[in-house]
Amino acid sequence: MLTSPSFSVIIPAFNRERMLENCLQSIGQQTYRPYDIIVCDDGSIDNSVAVATATLNSLGMKHEVFSVKNGGPSRARRLAVERSSGNFLLFLDSDDLWDPEYIETVACALHESPSVNVTVMDFREVCGEATLRNSKFNSAPDNFWTTVGTPVKYGYLGDRKRLFTETLKFQPCFPSGLGISRGLYDQIGGIDISSQLLLSEDSHLTRKAFLHGKVYFIDRTLVTIQLHKNNRSAESNEQYNYARKLLGKAYVLRRIVKEEDLDNEQSRNTTREIFKTEHAALNALYWSGNKATFMKALRERPGHILRDPKLLLKAASTLIPF
Repeated sequence: MLTSPSFSVIIPAFNRERMLENCLQSIGQQTYRPYDIIVCDDGSIDNSVAVATATLNSLGMKHEVFSVKNGGPSRARRLAVERSSGNFLLFLDSDDLWDPEYIETVACALHESPSVNVTVMDFREVCGEATLRNSKFNSAPDNFWTTVGTPVKYGYLGDRKRLFTETLKFQPCFPSGLGISRGLYDQIGGIDISSQLLLSEDSHLTRKAFLHGKVYFIDRTLVTIQLHKNNRSAESNEQYNYARKLLGKAYVLRRIVKEEDLDNEQSRNTTREIFKTEHAALNALYWSGNKATFMKALRERPGHILRDPKLLLKAASTLIPF
């Protein structure tokens, strides 16, 4: 229970000199100041470090900027957490933005429900001047929120039993809108970096937090996710990257099944979701035209051929083009 939250802002950065200043300025404009801001530069070859240092110096907030050899965003986040001092961690990607009331709203939610140790904020998605999605929460399936949570002042308190199963199908959380208490973060082992090269690498922490934490979904759209050609979110509509994202999700779910004591319903639903996700990934790989990767993925998952003979035909057409 946090009687007085002190917020650490955790930011991984890689070649973000053009967007990092605006990201950090959005922290400087907060109506509730964080305790510290930690930027881990993940081996940038541009001026990201200089931009981060100059901007944070101008804001006059407690901060640290440090560099490591490139190792992926998960590792950068984990290393930044290790250097932070607050008792509640707020994650922000270096190309995203917070509205000025973001931290204050999280603080108010924690004050209203002191037993909460995970917060998830709604977000919008933009690409340049165009808004692609006004609210992630509003795109949830029918009855999703009444199923997973109880209505409260700022949104919904998650039902731990239903939450994990329902978010297998719809995931309303993005790293830049995630907050987690340091106590829970340490309890669940922090950020795991074994899946850092996958496109769903951040979901391992989120899914474990949903299993073990008390989650407050804050129904305020106070986060802007910026999609652009240099971030992986913007590429997820391409077949190959879509397949990688799905395979990453399946990998994380398999890890969860092995690591966690899921109940029968959770286990059945997770196993079913793994199969559906891998099946969709195999089809996406086939249509991507990446024949070698498709065949390798299919050989590693032979059970899918038994469930869908069409995959055998696709494999044959890959080996013997007509």
